[in-house]
Amino acid sequence: AATAVTAATATATSVTAGVLGAVVAGLAPTHKNDASLPLEASASATSATDNSATVENEDADELETGLTVQSAETTVSLQPLSVGFMGNGATPTNYLAIEWFLREAWPAVRAKLPSLRLRLVGFPPDDRPRKQHGLPCTPVRAVTLASGARCGWAWGTNFSGSEEEGGIDTLGFLEDDEMLREMLSWRAMVVPILRSTGVNTKLMPALQHGVPIVLTSVAAAPLAIPSDSTVALVADSADAFVTQLLRVASDSSLWLTLSSGSRTHWQMLLDEDAAAVDMRALTNLVCQIGSDERLAQGELYRPLPRPLAPKHASTSLEIELLLPRKRPPQSRCFSATHPPALVVLMHGASSGESKVLLAHTLFHALCEHCGLRCLFGRHAKPRRNWDVLVEYELTVPPERVADAVVNASVLIYPRKLLLLHMPSSVMPAALSYHLHGNSIVSTLFSELMRARFSSALVNAGAALLNASSPTSSLPSSSSASLLSPLSFPPSSSLSSEAITTARPTLHSFWLEPPTNSSARHFGANFRALAAKLGIAPFEQERLSMLAEEIHRAFRHSSDARPKWQGCFQDMANDRDVTDGPAAFGHSSQACAAACTGWPYFALQGGGQCFCGDAFSRTPNHSKLGDAMCGRVCPGEDNKLPTRYCGGGWRNAVYAAPSAMTSLFGLQHAPRPNRNSTRKWV
Repeated sequence: AATAVTAATATATSVTAGVLGAVVAGLAPTHKNDASLPLEASASATSATDNSATVENEDADELETGLTVQSAETTVSLQPLSVGFMGNGATPTNYLAIEWFLREAWPAVRAKLPSLRLRLVGFPPDDRPRKQHGLPCTPVRAVTLASGARCGWAWGTNFSGSEEEGGIDTLGFLEDDEMLREMLSWRAMVVPILRSTGVNTKLMPALQHGVPIVLTSVAAAPLAIPSDSTVALVADSADAFVTQLLRVASDSSLWLTLSSGSRTHWQMLLDEDAAAVDMRALTNLVCQIGSDERLAQGELYRPLPRPLAPKHASTSLEIELLLPRKRPPQSRCFSATHPPALVVLMHGASSGESKVLLAHTLFHALCEHCGLRCLFGRHAKPRRNWDVLVEYELTVPPERVADAVVNASVLIYPRKLLLLHMPSSVMPAALSYHLHGNSIVSTLFSELMRARFSSALVNAGAALLNASSPTSSLPSSSSASLLSPLSFPPSSSLSSEAITTARPTLHSFWLEPPTNSSARHFGANFRALAAKLGIAPFEQERLSMLAEEIHRAFRHSSDARPKWQGCFQDMANDRDVTDGPAAFGHSSQACAAACTGWPYFALQGGGQCFCGDAFSRTPNHSKLGDAMCGRVCPGEDNKLPTRYCGGGWRNAVYAAPSAMTSLFGLQHAPRPNRNSTRKWV
């Protein structure tokens, strides 16, 4: 329960606990100085709280009372009288629930309380088909859209087309802080879910913050909410919903009971969850696997699948980390003489496809805009002279990554080295384990980085500074054996000042899936990241606008997926698609990421990845049946289009998602030239 709480919960820690922890939708006193009460008790509450709450329109009917609660950090304006619902309208259980409620219960509620407003938070039911087809949803056009398309929350009811007059406010997607403010202004949350889908996570923030709930027994059961009106009001019919909503709107004593009871129930859920042992066996197994050094070498027997990665990926990453450009040309994006070298570490197998490809497109745009050289994907042979290195799937233990980056920061001094870690999405990875089990081990590497990398950086720096050998610049024999084919300046040529000051800087960047955040919020987050990277203020603004455009492109799910082009013959002496990693160990998602900036990519022989500007260039490269391109790539059985991984001398060819190429106005990117960021060095 604690980990599944919705995004609104994260905002709670930044809110003043004294006032806002007690003031929830009608105000339940949990603090001696916050004795604010709803309805008829609100007037006396004003004098009791030193003006922390003020009553507007004191002469109005008690059901029209509005409150404004202020704290040092937050102001919450309580609606005169409103109830609310939150949920994704694309989910049938949500839109069918609201359709039933508006048709069967809402007219009677409005007849009793004409001023009552129903506030609907979340993407409306027509949001997805409208974006997929690029057309507004109308009653006439809905027939031609995807099956089950609905034109708004009120579709199929008498309120369709006249929502505002019917007391219905469609708010759409809200950011974390906006959603919390909105929920705290409701007199009650309504949850008329008719069919069970497991735990309704929308209930969790309401329970945590003491917002009274009127819900069906179907919605109450998974969270063990009792039917005795001590935690919430249960209603399984339209008449019962009308009755219960009138009770919570008019009875302040009942309101306080529900508000207090819901918070008590929430704490009980947390206590029970803390004592649960169901996951301990799995987490102990994962931690035991992760603590074994042989995991990175592929030598350890593991009951959990390993993330798909190119052969020798660990070795080549550690070498490539030591090979950025030492003296890059000055960039317009940075005020410093030399822009910093940037390493981006991701965990692709435990992140959604749109999220991964969005991140790759974002850094490709950064490189194109700022004149930097980006490297994507993992090659069999190390590449040199990069400015931005994006690692799709990190499968190297934190200590070895730390050794490599500390040495790299010294070798390129005084140029700075920055690391950007993008942790995996733990909950989605856990939920998708039944589809591709490698997500668990991918998440393991993410959690190891978060837990141990900072201390590993300190230890690696200290080891380098105290190295006794004057002829070795490497702090560990394991790294030295990997790097022996390359030549580096001896430690004696590096001053202790350089070793001390050339410390890499680590940042974390949480990237929400495109469908879970707005372009404005995404642009603001990227602007904050750009500031940490040392990008000039004017360019921060330009890059944030560019990030918003990329985000909007990825919001259309059909534009965020690779496009299947077909299966094509290939020949050893006449290769069709020739650029790119040419290394085995790729899924279609990994290959699409490695081919960032190219219009096409191809998989051959079960995972050998190539990139190109064109395909089927000669009669030797004729089109074959789809079945000739082998099996589906490991871990991608559930994806559309079908992700064939290629056969023997047969290319499974895909077009890059249009969201990755439309930004630059190119359907066919030019061939990489000598100065291109896409050139494979």
